[in-house]
Amino acid sequence: MVPLPKTDYRIARPLFAAFVDLHLSVAAVLAAEAPGDVWVDDVQQPNVALLDGPEGWYLAGNPDAAADLQALGALIPPTAYLVYAPDRWEAHFPVILINRFARRHERVAARRGLAPAAPPAATNPRYRQLALSADGLHRLSEADRRALDDWFELDRGCDAAAALDGNLGYALLAADAVVALCLSDMIAGNRSEIGVRVAPEHRRQGLAQQLVLHTLALLAAHGVTGAGWHCLANNRESRALARAAGFEEVASYRAFSATLPAESATAMSAGEFGDWAVHYEKARDLDPWFSLLAAEAWALAGHADAAFANLQRLIGDDDEWAERLLQRWRLASLRRDRRFPELIRALQPGAQP
Repeated sequence: MVPLPKTDYRIARPLFAAFVDLHLSVAAVLAAEAPGDVWVDDVQQPNVALLDGPEGWYLAGNPDAAADLQALGALIPPTAYLVYAPDRWEAHFPVILINRFARRHERVAARRGLAPAAPPAATNPRYRQLALSADGLHRLSEADRRALDDWFELDRGCDAAAALDGNLGYALLAADAVVALCLSDMIAGNRSEIGVRVAPEHRRQGLAQQLVLHTLALLAAHGVTGAGWHCLANNRESRALARAAGFEEVASYRAFSATLPAESATAMSAGEFGDWAVHYEKARDLDPWFSLLAAEAWALAGHADAAFANLQRLIGDDDEWAERLLQRWRLASLRRDRRFPELIRALQPGAQP
């Protein structure tokens, strides 16, 4: 695989023709409007192209014409969220992918046009709504800035300054804590893609739709004329929210990842969650994260004993597991079990084995 300089990204563009309209990350990287890297198998007659962008990894071209699948796979990290087309790439993944425990994720893409309009009025007096932009960070109170930093550290592994760089959105706060947030994933040219998250204890109050509509109005006011929405196909709540906010589903596509494809406890059946749990247990000697993923899948399947058996394997591994487990929504059903606080104590730094 040959890395392309930005001046030659056009060489890969025909192979990504099916991606550019759906995936803003791909379009922005190819236009040199967002950071990323692009490789092709042959500069003169490319058959395969790989792109690392802000929102994931993207694989395109003819897998049957790839000359060196292992060289291609060496570029893709085991943690990659890999979007691919055509579907027959999947038959070659046992040779390509370093992570043998990645599996298919079914996904959908939706979009809608935007035009300047007044946002709907915020109706819930329990919450304080806060506009988000990189330029506005210096105007925030110390408490609000700290609350946003805490939210983004948990959600994206970065602080507010990094998350808001080039992005726009809104947050809802209760007291000094962020409880919901909608933000553009990226903005490039006159296009954007957005995402929203609401803390579990504050859901089913219409907060997500409120934030999405306000964020869309904010984007339109800044000259954005189109917005995209991506989610797992089994995320019925996200798809319903997108439709309510005026988005229309335009495509389905596939990704490959070792992450658990579930954004809610109803995303899969108990049997499906159990199948993922057994799958992760086969990998738990490779990385402790697979023990956590197995535990989460068992918890969502309703098998607390199996979940705790996997969590016990984390004792003595890392001082940060106690804090991490308290933040994982997929373990919510275990927190009522007396074994959960005992586990947290055993995971604390300095705990006696």
